[in-house]
Amino acid sequence: MKLIHQSSIIIFLYYVGWLLTKTNTLWLLPNVFTTTQIGIYKSIHNLGLLLGMCNLGNAVMRYFVAFSHSKAQKAAFFGFVLLTTCLNSIAIALACYVLYNPIAQFFAKRSPDVAGYLPFSVLIALAVIWSITLKDWCKSLLHITVPNIFYNVALPAMTGLTLLAYHHTAISFDQLLKALVGVYLIYLLLYVAYLWYKDEWQVSFDSRYFGSQFTSKYVQYGLYAFLGSGGATFIMEKIENLIVLSQCGSSHFGIYSIMVALATVVNVPWKAIRQVSIPLLARMWNKHDQKGIQALYQSVTDQQFLVSLLLFLLFRAHIDNILSWLGPSYASGKQAALLIALGRMVDTSLNVSGDVLIMSKNFRFSSLAMFIALCTGIPLYFAFINLWDLVGAATAGICTLFFYRLMTCGYVWFTMGMQPISSAQITTLLAGFVTCMLHSSLSISNMGWTGALLRSLLIISTYTFIRFSSYRLFIKT
Repeated sequence: MKLIHQSSIIIFLYYVGWLLTKTNTLWLLPNVFTTTQIGIYKSIHNLGLLLGMCNLGNAVMRYFVAFSHSKAQKAAFFGFVLLTTCLNSIAIALACYVLYNPIAQFFAKRSPDVAGYLPFSVLIALAVIWSITLKDWCKSLLHITVPNIFYNVALPAMTGLTLLAYHHTAISFDQLLKALVGVYLIYLLLYVAYLWYKDEWQVSFDSRYFGSQFTSKYVQYGLYAFLGSGGATFIMEKIENLIVLSQCGSSHFGIYSIMVALATVVNVPWKAIRQVSIPLLARMWNKHDQKGIQALYQSVTDQQFLVSLLLFLLFRAHIDNILSWLGPSYASGKQAALLIALGRMVDTSLNVSGDVLIMSKNFRFSSLAMFIALCTGIPLYFAFINLWDLVGAATAGICTLFFYRLMTCGYVWFTMGMQPISSAQITTLLAGFVTCMLHSSLSISNMGWTGALLRSLLIISTYTFIRFSSYRLFIKT
């Protein structure tokens, strides 16, 4: 009940955070930076987040239940988590030191300015590794609301303040990147302070609770889970960004990053619902509740497809207004934005398959699926970018994401007998198709904000009416 009570607050906080993030990305960045500066800023930020995702946070939630029976066990497990996170951070720092020259050379041709700022990415990565681990520890303790305030509200708000400081010439561009590092360090300290305040910073290094093979299992699971669940989409997105940066240059990447930020509106339901579904799945697998997992799997897929398709239809209807508001520099990204949004809709609808998979005994397949998808996707990125520039990058992204989700859904179906398809999704698809056709046949495009409001009301009312009336008819039949 405690988790369910927090879920509505979590979703509300996510939307607040989403609004702050979009304000930073779609209002501050285009007005503060040139497209080249956006490319540099986003590339340093994205590289730091990509490296920071190489953590073992998912393993914390997976194994926490086994060590939650007493305070001594919990303290010992927390000490173990802190030690492995420390080793994780050292490994990332050493890898970046060894690979610094190859990474700098990768960007040297099209984006030479990026190489000088790579140390900032490493510092961001180290702060992210620790903050994600502590956030997952809080989630395991079912302290979800306050950590979500840190992530969804405090982090984008502090980032926005640094952008405003640069906008008012209070700091230089170099100082802005240093301030970004400072934001992530403060963000990390918020988790430390919260756990200390809640008297949950209880640490011991008693190894008697851990078997001889536990460390190996913990690290393996953490890496597999990072590669196979929500991290898979994140990794693909960041690798896509780095390829676009290296092949198209900072200016084109600046445009592309804004198009990605626009299109990720379709991801809203997944990121909000996942905050609640992951802990529930962990507990269901621990109880071997197969029926509960199947019900949750199908229910979450139904709801995510229902909302993400509506968001895609609204995004498609308003893309011209949004781009005209951003300015003429971004008009060339329209087709790329639509394709990115379509890919995010497919990924959002089927994403829960990855969460089901990583919580099962077959979690290793998720990383194999991501590896296969990347091996097929990376050549597509280079080939399609050379053919169609930003549209090519978006097309390669759709192909890669769809192939990955097809593998995870198929594997869950054939090995566990669980599949996400239901009659509700068929009626949702029908409602989306009819709404799209109806909107395309009408012309309310040159009426400013009045036209935008009318289009939104028409799409929402038509979609909702067709979806629920056809679903009732389908059930009766």
